Amino acid sequence: MNDYGVLYVATDSYYLNQAVLSASSLKRYCDVNVGVVTDMDDPGEIWDVVLKYKPLNPDNDIYMADKLRALTLSPFKKTLYLDADTYIMSDITPMFDLLNRFDMVFAHGHNRNERFLMQTGQIMANGKYTKAVDDSIPYSFAPIQGGLIMFGDSQHVKDFICKIEKEYHKKRYFDDQAVIRELLWQHNDILFYILPPEYNFNSIDQLKRWRKANYKEARPVILHYTREKGKDIEQCVNRIYNIDDVDKLPARTESRYGLVNIVKQFIRRFI
Repeated sequence: MNDYGVLYVATDSYYLNQAVLSASSLKRYCDVNVGVVTDMDDPGEIWDVVLKYKPLNPDNDIYMADKLRALTLSPFKKTLYLDADTYIMSDITPMFDLLNRFDMVFAHGHNRNERFLMQTGQIMANGKYTKAVDDSIPYSFAPIQGGLIMFGDSQHVKDFICKIEKEYHKKRYFDDQAVIRELLWQHNDILFYILPPEYNFNSIDQLKRWRKANYKEARPVILHYTREKGKDIEQCVNRIYNIDDVDKLPARTESRYGLVNIVKQFIRRFI
């Protein structure tokens, strides 16, 4: 068994079915260990590691508590935690090389302006106004996505994850992203990296735009389809995506490219 793996949390049949779909898409592109933290008696055969778990049954204020507890249970030296509502579209094994250089790896969150306003108590979050973050943290230090977290097994990373869990219970703010953002700002001993958008894009429309542009923007890696849970995501992806097309960018000759630049420069003279 490799020393790295992907970890999911599924504490009921709904999330387990999503996690199985995600793990199946992962296995299509790469040979990597997959583990699940679950309370289900028969989680299926796709898993290399099954960690039995009794859910904490948290209330709505801290409903992500089970996920944070699961991070502390990872059996891997290098872990990629993924939310169950993810769909893998490429080989993700090169991602683990980042943990040779960084302690932790994240992706930016979606709806960052809305989340900032929620976390600073300017608009309602989970039915109420709650100020959940330190005002000294600048807006430009954007929220990260709690549904994709990579980490190694060093003791100071383990301690940091435990701090996240403890602070989350203390703040009782439903969104774990607020706590993670604040602690990353406060603890300069955690060396972290932020992945580009293709590792956490969130819509079929975005995939269509990338395909229309012949994937010059990015090679799709992980679709986090929270907004589109009502769709048959596998069917939607397979209808428009073929991994072989990603490496078939149209050839651009130097002469044509050079001519375009000459024309652009000529036009600029008269603008």
